[in-house]
Amino acid sequence: MDESEIKVGAMTKRSQQKRSYGPVNFKERVFVLTQSKLSYYEGTIYKRGKVKGSFPVSTITFVGPINDRALNRKSSFQIIHNDCYLYCCTRSQDERNEWINAIKQVCQSQNNFLKDHYHPDIYNNGMWQCCNHSEKNARGCQTSGDAQPHAPGPLPKVNGPEYPPISIKPNHAPQVSWKPEPSWASAKHGYPPPQQDLTETPVQSYDAGAQYKEQLAIVQGIKPSLLKNYQLVNLKGKLHHVIYILQPQESGDVALTMGETYTVTDTSRPYWWKVRNKRGEEGYIPANFVNWFQKDMTRQRAEYLLKQDGKEGNFIVRDSSQPSVIYTLSVVTKGGQIKGPVVVKHYHIKKNSCDEFYLSEKHSMPNIIDLINYHKHNAGGLVTRLRQAPLSLEGNPQPSTHMFSNSKWEIDFNELDFHSELGSGQFGVVKLATIRGKQYVAVKIMKEGTMEEDQFIEEAEVMTKLTHPNLVGLYGVVVQQRPICIVTEFMEEGCLLDYIRKHTHLQSHPDHLLDMSYQICSAMKYLESQNMIHRDLAARNCLVGRNMVVKVADFGLTRYVLDDEYTSSLGSKFPIKWAAPEVLNYTKFSSKSDVWAFGILVWELFTGGKMPYRALSNTEVVERVAHGHRLERPQSCPHDVYRLMLKTWDMEPEKRPSFNNLCYEVEDIIDVVNA
Repeated sequence: MDESEIKVGAMTKRSQQKRSYGPVNFKERVFVLTQSKLSYYEGTIYKRGKVKGSFPVSTITFVGPINDRALNRKSSFQIIHNDCYLYCCTRSQDERNEWINAIKQVCQSQNNFLKDHYHPDIYNNGMWQCCNHSEKNARGCQTSGDAQPHAPGPLPKVNGPEYPPISIKPNHAPQVSWKPEPSWASAKHGYPPPQQDLTETPVQSYDAGAQYKEQLAIVQGIKPSLLKNYQLVNLKGKLHHVIYILQPQESGDVALTMGETYTVTDTSRPYWWKVRNKRGEEGYIPANFVNWFQKDMTRQRAEYLLKQDGKEGNFIVRDSSQPSVIYTLSVVTKGGQIKGPVVVKHYHIKKNSCDEFYLSEKHSMPNIIDLINYHKHNAGGLVTRLRQAPLSLEGNPQPSTHMFSNSKWEIDFNELDFHSELGSGQFGVVKLATIRGKQYVAVKIMKEGTMEEDQFIEEAEVMTKLTHPNLVGLYGVVVQQRPICIVTEFMEEGCLLDYIRKHTHLQSHPDHLLDMSYQICSAMKYLESQNMIHRDLAARNCLVGRNMVVKVADFGLTRYVLDDEYTSSLGSKFPIKWAAPEVLNYTKFSSKSDVWAFGILVWELFTGGKMPYRALSNTEVVERVAHGHRLERPQSCPHDVYRLMLKTWDMEPEKRPSFNNLCYEVEDIIDVVNA
């Protein structure tokens, strides 16, 4: 029988409970699917340990998804074999679907007859949690449609997690019951749609206590578990208890006072909420993150920022790269010496059986904020006591946005004071300016006749609402005069292409180049989730700020540009050497054509900014790419990175990875490079 490996990947598996008294635990394993069996190993994809389990494909009677709430983990699925239930947790829905379809296709080749009914939840406390049947062998309560050998097709719809009402009880405040809902709890951010409206009782203001007399902002974008026991809920028209002090920046802002309660009346602006205090005064406040929580930050970037800062006890909390761990704490220590070497230690934040968070089992807390505040006063098993976020993360993560709190997306030209020229390109001239005499911005003054202006203006307002830490902020547009001016965030280090050509030492630091790649991929993952296509992703269209922060610029603008460099003989607009085959042949743009361009961009990074196919004309590039020719591996490029590039350059768009999956793959390579 052919034992070639059909699919290999890391997943977290739940113990199969073959013994009724056995423990319930989750462990990360490397799964290997062949034509005859499914096995799982200790270790990593790159260095497997001993085999921990294996069973023949012929014993599989069902494979399919389960509800996220079943294991309190997203993107899980189940395999039934020999009357045992194997539950596996992947890192994305795409990855889960790939595994399910791969296993089903092998089952089809083995003529396995799969069950037509299944349980979408687990058997626990003597009953199935989905239908309350007490018999473990009870027939499934949902139909799968797989009562015959499986032919590949769409997966059954998977219900999202349904969080039970959470009782929020601040130390001195009455109870508020709620269920998570827009904007941070929306489906696009990985959380379920609302189940019901908030039920509220009057809330009195209260003293937050001495331990909170620090800058903690309204929490937005953090998972519901972080908010437990705190009245920090991002819901329009509902009450918020604020632990943050803010003085108004301009007319229309409102002061935030420690312990005050506010009603949020408008959350439509990306960085600002409109609120009303108990005196009936309305104004805008920043809707920013707690500065020490950096959801999508990689280990590499956390270490870089913390080492740059170098202060004992400064820290970052971030999503863990390991599926079995929710969060990771990264903290600076100098070993108790004032001039000691700066070392960054990483700790997993875990949950115990009481659903409490801990770094050391002796010191557990009901939520992350309490846990962090405890360790700010007590080392409690850590290498040092926690202090604060690194200086580079202090304040609003989008610090420029206070200039735009009350403004519409249209900006008055007279509010801009122009300074030096920053550069020029296919769009026009870019100048440094200050707006309202306070904030530096970059202003693109568009060349007349280079844009389909009316179409662009129609979509400008939508584009100003796209917000991500690695997207250049588009603050607004000057449209009352011609040419159009586009006002964006100012990035001090300028164009990424120029930056990597200038800083040649980066070629000997693949970890830094991979961190840049991850930042760009993270921004593209966000655009992908918003159904936005960049169409011109390249190093020249990314910008660099302080601390090697990289942001994607000019997203979506190429649809409106009239320029020969971006025009084929058919009148379509794209740069040939970054274009996917379907764009070259059929002018078919999609997120997967952006994935192709991302692969070219990564190649640019690892060559120090060389021109792709530099010895070939555009016509030759079109011909060579169509016949399978691909860019060679850069000399300093790790083989894992080049293999990733080749995946992005698959001739068939549907076989290219999504940006969501690419983020995971880049992160895995970063871990290997740093090992």
